Amino acid sequence: MLSEDEDFKGRWKGKHPVTITNIMLHGTQNLLEPSPNCPTHIFQKSSVLPMKMEDTRADIYKKLNDKIRVLKNWKCRLEALGEVGLDRTTPSHTWARQEEVLRRVITIPTDDQILMLHLRGSKGDPYGSDVQGLALRLVKEKLPPTRVVHLHSFTGRASDVTAWLAEFPSTYFSVNSLVQGFDRWQKEGLRSIPWNRLLLETDSPHLSPGGWGINTPHMIGDVAMLVAQARGVPVEEVLRCSTSNARAIYRIP
Repeated sequence: MLSEDEDFKGRWKGKHPVTITNIMLHGTQNLLEPSPNCPTHIFQKSSVLPMKMEDTRADIYKKLNDKIRVLKNWKCRLEALGEVGLDRTTPSHTWARQEEVLRRVITIPTDDQILMLHLRGSKGDPYGSDVQGLALRLVKEKLPPTRVVHLHSFTGRASDVTAWLAEFPSTYFSVNSLVQGFDRWQKEGLRSIPWNRLLLETDSPHLSPGGWGINTPHMIGDVAMLVAQARGVPVEEVLRCSTSNARAIYRIP
């Protein structure tokens, strides 16, 4: 837990404003409803969460394709496809379905949009070793090495960072308050992420830093301090690099 003198809200209020560029309802039942008045600075993304595989209808792929086509027709910027992926904390009978959905979703024709992956290992595998390796193989089979990949809520080891960057050099690794519980291997993985590939996230309303009730985007500074402590660098450096990377990957002005 962060001490009071490290509280982001007290030390950094007003110094690092946060811009919320889009709020997206995840899952298969609540896909984003596009608008013809969509401003160009808003980025849209379509999601099929692996935790919701029980709800995935047979026509989900058609709906995703239809929404992508509508967004393009209305000149909206579709920046990301995801999050989609593999989650081993769900019942084992859903795992094969998750793999099927991942295979199909990553083949949806897009204009090289970012692929955002949700990869979570079983309770006994905090690094997600199984899903990291499997997802990398599946994505490698279908997509070119030039594709931009965003690994959401990354908790892997240095070997995972190396493996993804070897196959997809434009892979970005996003971390959140789970950093405060990282073991030595996960901290080594965090430190191995190149500065130009590091992203921060809150994953709000979940994963509130220190367990302080409901999480919100303004707590991104608390995440930055946790990352700075783990990497042994000033928090300003973490904020500067992650902000620059977020602007670059999502083309935020």
